[in-house]
Amino acid sequence: SHSVSLTPGSRAQQALQKALRSKDEQESDVYFSLKTRDARGQEKELGQGYVSLLKLARDGRNLVSEQVTLQGPKGASVGTLTVSMLAAETLQAALGTAAAPTNASLPRAVGPSAPPSLDDQLSIRVEALSLAASYQRDPRQQRFYVSIDFLGGKEFSSPEVAKAATAAPLQINKQFTIPVDSAHPTARDQLLRAMQPGVAAPQSEIKFRLYHAITAEDGEELASGSLSLRKLWDDPRRQELTSHRLELFDQTTRESSHVMVSTNV
Repeated sequence: SHSVSLTPGSRAQQALQKALRSKDEQESDVYFSLKTRDARGQEKELGQGYVSLLKLARDGRNLVSEQVTLQGPKGASVGTLTVSMLAAETLQAALGTAAAPTNASLPRAVGPSAPPSLDDQLSIRVEALSLAASYQRDPRQQRFYVSIDFLGGKEFSSPEVAKAATAAPLQINKQFTIPVDSAHPTARDQLLRAMQPGVAAPQSEIKFRLYHAITAEDGEELASGSLSLRKLWDDPRRQELTSHRLELFDQTTRESSHVMVSTNV
């Protein structure tokens, strides 16, 4: 990967602004060249492709795992290059069509095939837990907690809650906030990749797990469920879930517990 620092007022930013505002749109193209060396060590270009920064700025979108065709001197394809370019906020700020990325987030891209732009953080609140009947009856299971696993990364856990005498929901009220701003490029890139159309379902899911707390450091996993970021993104009405009832299924007892979840994606 390669990154370029574009601090406000720097020569690099001024050069970018000049390219984006040029009458010749090719001035804002980023070129990729495929080269080889012959037996004498001399370099030879086989093909070339490009990405238009101006088009990305106008569309307000990032480029994520998209293929760039490399064309030879006679116009024939000599291969493809898979490219990601996370620069939408910087480009729009340079072009003057949006505020600087430290102060605002971009509008969301429109259309099912467009790569999404993101807020600076992903917020998930686990509000309450309703236990399956067998957990409620089992005297050995007294304390429980819920964890979330985001894109296969670190697992975050809620505080423990004690089982009540009745089957009333147990209040957890734990908010998990995951930064995906430009200061966390790995998480941001993972999230952008996960939310692309056609991505395998497990790669775009937030996994929820229910544990029985055995000791302060150890717990037994009882049940699990998931939310698909891809599905949330595709349906504008669900991008902010409020008190959504999510099933946590126990593969052994075949029973379900439920958590109330709110999200902001």
